[in-house]
Amino acid sequence: RRHPELRCTVMELPAVCELAKEYVAEAGLTDRVDTVVVDMFRAAWPKGYDAIFMSNIVHDWDLETNAQLFRSSFEALPPGGRIYLHEMLIADDGSGPISSAGYSMLMLAGTKGRQYAAGELQRLLEDAGFADFRVQDTYGHFSLVIATKR
Repeated sequence: RRHPELRCTVMELPAVCELAKEYVAEAGLTDRVDTVVVDMFRAAWPKGYDAIFMSNIVHDWDLETNAQLFRSSFEALPPGGRIYLHEMLIADDGSGPISSAGYSMLMLAGTKGRQYAAGELQRLLEDAGFADFRVQDTYGHFSLVIATKR
C-alpha cells in the first residue's frame, strides 16, 4: 500500500497459491499481486520480473540445493535484476548471535538446512553469476542479502 507502483507475483505450490489469493483479495490488492504455480525444483521459473525475493527459504536447504535455487534465479532474471534473501544470518565462525545459532540447530534437526553466514551466501551467489553483494540489517537478527545479475 505504501508503494502503489509495486507489482508482484507469489511463486509457490498450488495450495499456497490458493491461500495467497485469499489473503491478497482480503487486502484489496488483486490488481497488484498475482500468483503462479511453480515447483521451484522441477520447473522453469517465470521470466519478466525485476527481482526475486526469498524470505526464510534458504535456511531450509543444504548448500547444493541453495546453489540450484540461485542458478534458477539467475536464469529467470534479466540483466540488472536483483535477488533478495531475507534470513537470520549467523557469524562467519558460527558463534552467534544466539538466536541464529539456536535456530540453526533446529534447522539441522528438522530440515536439510541451517542458518548461513553472509560469506557462504556470497560465494553461492557469485558462483551462480551474481555480483554487487551486500547485506542490509532489517529487523532483530534478520538481514536482507542483496545481489545483482550482471
